[in-house]
Amino acid sequence: MKILIFLDHPIMVRHFVSSGAFSELEARHNVRYVTLPPGHKRIKDADFSAIAPDKLLRLPEMVERSVIWQRMFQIENLRGGKGEQARALARHHEKAIGTWTARIYRLFGLPGVWSVYRRILLARAARLENAPLDALLDAERPDAILHPTVMAGPYLNDLVEATRRRRVPLLAIMNSWDNPSTKRAMVGHPDRLLVWGEQTRAHAIRFAGLPPESVVPFGAAQFDIYRTPPSLDRAAFCARHGIDPARTVVLYAGSSKGTDEYADLDALESAIEDGRLAGASIVYRPHPWGNCGRDGKRIATRPWRHVAFESTMADYVRQAGGGERAITTPAYENTRDVLANVDVVVSPLSTILLEAALNAKQPLCFVDDSDVENWFMTINSELAHFKEFFEEPAFPVTRGRTMLVAGVADAIARARDPVTRAALVRACERFVTRFEAPYARRLADYVAALGEARA
Repeated sequence: MKILIFLDHPIMVRHFVSSGAFSELEARHNVRYVTLPPGHKRIKDADFSAIAPDKLLRLPEMVERSVIWQRMFQIENLRGGKGEQARALARHHEKAIGTWTARIYRLFGLPGVWSVYRRILLARAARLENAPLDALLDAERPDAILHPTVMAGPYLNDLVEATRRRRVPLLAIMNSWDNPSTKRAMVGHPDRLLVWGEQTRAHAIRFAGLPPESVVPFGAAQFDIYRTPPSLDRAAFCARHGIDPARTVVLYAGSSKGTDEYADLDALESAIEDGRLAGASIVYRPHPWGNCGRDGKRIATRPWRHVAFESTMADYVRQAGGGERAITTPAYENTRDVLANVDVVVSPLSTILLEAALNAKQPLCFVDDSDVENWFMTINSELAHFKEFFEEPAFPVTRGRTMLVAGVADAIARARDPVTRAALVRACERFVTRFEAPYARRLADYVAALGEARA
């Protein structure tokens, strides 16, 4: 088969190419990758070194059509609706685009007005042909198209339209667990959407309106690395970070939501110093594009006694300390090695909480909803993917910085209980479906079956 894979963000390269998720496809079929032109802001930090130059095609974004899809998505979310999810998304988008723009968009979203304006936008999009995409598909004549996606972006909607016209199967692959419930800027739907598990399948049907038969629980490509043993044992890991292996190692994993991570680390440092968290040590790992949280340079410049920077991201911390803003894409092997050797993972709303549980390490979600400046933190804690995570008894939540130390102490106690550890793995089954066969093999088999069904 001839297969095209569309990539529109560095994280897609990390999660699917660097992870080896497409390795079986490449071994069995003629695979080529399509991405944005060099210098485009969405892929400027992407590492394409794992893709042979003759296998990498460049396709520009059809900006005019992208603007239309984005505007439709924002208006639909700002219209609000019934339920906490709809109200939280409306607040999120108002904060993102500004109050005045949100007011204008809400006018367009009024009943009656929206049905007319939506038809106008769709008609405008129809007049704007995506000639570069059409030319590429005519030249390549693929048997199938794959698109790892957040369920939004410069390619998705145009691919949905183009593949339907050509009767070419489009297989979209969800990147992260919030995509079906919060991103889903789609007009129409792909032939199939691969999701992590039953939670995201339900979200794709309920929030994104996909037909149930098109949504397939398939696990997470980037989590397949946890099948393999770590390259560092506990002694080597602790030596690398200057920690006594006998101490309880708490990983503080940063967020992308602009939280005050310095204040959190300061609270933990003080608690270790005064004995409330006696015997603990902190390893700090920033979010790959969180820039160490609000005013993160404070973290890099302070001389810590009980906080060590996770070794593979120490340079990123120092970069943030110099005032630079950037995205980094650490290898998932590094994440595996970290999670294998810590005891507790505390984080303000990050996917690593779920990864910790998958590795039978006690997670603690910390929501500082007393921080009135951080609207995104409060709103995100109300969204469906996290709320359902909070409902699991095995995944405790601590709210407010005054409760952080007590929450960490409780998480440490949980981590020492073997019954609790076993419950973590069971609780994950709702979120990430487990399979015996590796992701790459299952994906190649699934694509082959999809192609045969269309033949």
